[in-house]
Amino acid sequence: MNIWNLIRNNFVQRAHTRRPDDLVPVPENFRADLVHETNLCVACETCAYVCSPGAITFDRSQLGRAAWQYQMLQCTYCGRCVESCPTDALSFGTTPQLLVHSLELTRHEIETFPCTRCGAEMIPLPDAVLEKQYGFPVPTEMAALNRLCTRCRKKVTSEAVKRGFTGR
Repeated sequence: MNIWNLIRNNFVQRAHTRRPDDLVPVPENFRADLVHETNLCVACETCAYVCSPGAITFDRSQLGRAAWQYQMLQCTYCGRCVESCPTDALSFGTTPQLLVHSLELTRHEIETFPCTRCGAEMIPLPDAVLEKQYGFPVPTEMAALNRLCTRCRKKVTSEAVKRGFTGR
């Protein structure tokens, strides 16, 4: 007799199937697609370092460019790359997208600039990051140091410290 009750209940009750226009509510802190803003990225490779599945890599084989590469199929959406990015160039989207899995890499090119002192390739910090750190307007000394590579920046800083001690 239970089968008859089950059949009757299926005809009487409304359907449990969701329609395409009746979406499931998105939970709080939902992690959708990974968003990379190239105008904030300095190719420091911190995101690639903390990415345990190896979904993020960098390619520096082209002169004058650094390439940020992301393989969606390898990503576990743990968020360590977003948490570790010093310039906030990475974030997660909040709206679910129709995921089309492909084997292709997402590749963003980041332009490098020559150091103003030695000419070595480098990527300066974006103005938004400098303003966040030093306020607006950015001090001219900091803006000048930002256009130097790491090696030249160390030399200039050590020369300034030496001048401070010796007075020359």
